[in-house]
Formats: sequence, structure tokens, C-alpha cells
Amino acid sequence: MVLPSCKEILNETLFRIINDKLEPIYHFKLGKYAYLINDQKLPYKDLIQNWSNYIFINKVFETKNHFFVECDLGKHTPNNIAQLHQPVLGVYTKIDNQFFFIKAQDKDSVKPESIYNNVDAGPSFFPMVSVNDSTLAMWIDANQLKAHIASKAFKISTPKYPAKKKELERLANSLDENDNPVLMLVKLKE
Repeated sequence: MVLPSCKEILNETLFRIINDKLEPIYHFKLGKYAYLINDQKLPYKDLIQNWSNYIFINKVFETKNHFFVECDLGKHTPNNIAQLHQPVLGVYTKIDNQFFFIKAQDKDSVKPESIYNNVDAGPSFFPMVSVNDSTLAMWIDANQLKAHIASKAFKISTPKYPAKKKELERLANSLDENDNPVLMLVKLKE
């Protein structure tokens, strides 16, 4: 079981509470892309100008075999991954020490740089919270889910499980645009 961890946005270290102490467990080496502590002393307008020079790790979700890392790559964002200051999703596999960024799949998606949903052709997945060491979750507004179901990309898609696509379509059609967000859970096979 993976114990809960925490990380601050301007810190490159992931911490875990072990024996009532905050212990560093992983350090993300951003090198020349790391936010400089001296920039905190700059006037706000200068700080904002420098902001794009850095890479920020906004969130880290740990599972048994992976880290899912939400990043802001600033001006270092490759065109084939995301737009400037759009969060991108990186995945680190602990077993083989590989790290990669998810490339944009579906421009109609709420977050294009997310994991393509080939199960039911639903919205692509971009984790927002870790439920446990094998389950991640995100939520999507009812009106966004309805728009996705109405999109051409959804209509022409061929998912692995066509019956699940029909279930998703029925769910979306039963929603009012003012309904609560829909929770999407992804359980990893680890």
C-alpha cells in the first residue's frame, strides 16, 4: 500500500509522513528549469515575466507502480504536447524508470493532453485526485460531458466496449446541464 504523500508547488520534493515526521521520499530534479528562490523577491510584474522560464510540478499522484505528474512547462512546452501554461500530464513508471508526457489526442477533449479513453470513448482522463494506490479520479461538469457525447469525435469513435459507450450516452442524455459533476474513476492494472 502506498502511503499518502504531499508536495508544494514551489518545492521539488515529495514528502510522506512516516512515524509522525515529514520525510522526503522523492526529489524531482528540474535543474536549470527550477524556480529560483531569488525570484520571489522580484516585483510582481517582473516575477510574471520570468514565470515562463520555469517548469512547475503542480500535482503528483502516486500509485503502486507509477507517478502521474501534472506540470506547467512554461515556454518549454513542445507544440505537439500543449499550449503555453496549459497543464500537461507526465507519467513515470517506477518499474523501468521511464518518464514520458501524454501527447494531445483529442482536441475536442476538456483537457486534450490527457489519457485517451478507449474503453467507452468517453472524455479523456486527466487525474485530479488519488483515491488509493491503484485508483485515480477526475470529475467533469455535466454540460461538458453532454458536449463530448454530442461531438463528432464521440459519434465516430469505436471503443473497446461498445455497450459501455451506449451506457455513457444514456447517462449523459439523462443529465441536466446544471447537474453535479460526473465522477470518473480509473483503476489501474498494476
